[in-house]
Amino acid sequence: YSNGLTGGCEISGSVVGVVTGSQSTCGGSYTETWTFVDACGRTSLQSRTISNQDTTPPVLNCPPAIVLLANGPLPAGYASFGDFVTAGGSATDNCGLNPASLAVVSTTGGPLNFIRTYTIADYCGNTATCTQAISMPPALIVVVVTSVPCDGIANGEATASASGGVGPYS
Repeated sequence: YSNGLTGGCEISGSVVGVVTGSQSTCGGSYTETWTFVDACGRTSLQSRTISNQDTTPPVLNCPPAIVLLANGPLPAGYASFGDFVTAGGSATDNCGLNPASLAVVSTTGGPLNFIRTYTIADYCGNTATCTQAISMPPALIVVVVTSVPCDGIANGEATASASGGVGPYS
């Protein structure tokens, strides 16, 4: 270091900074301090503080949409992060994901289409959400019309039509 002056006003030499502070998974704060002493014993103290904090939320991807059988029960949300991943979901975080924090925020919609919202947090309290579509096709309705002549001969006709459910129909 040097103050760029000469003679009795010159301050020059070398000094090592002293670092104090702490760091956790979520961030921390450090102070670096330098003490300068000139040839006359005068001291000058300089310091800087460096802080960092994890503010980046996790990345959460929901499992694919679910199509239920007609009139089937609406399933409960995934009971664990492991079940969520097995179903096709995923989550990552830059500083430590808290798998136990996975939760259902809401299930809205109905009666045939629902949106389920999940949330997850990292160990620093940052959160992310995703949504999963759940649909239930309407029940299959089949209408059969028959026509048999009065003379009892089975040469009539029958027609059928279907609606609802999931096609194709045959």
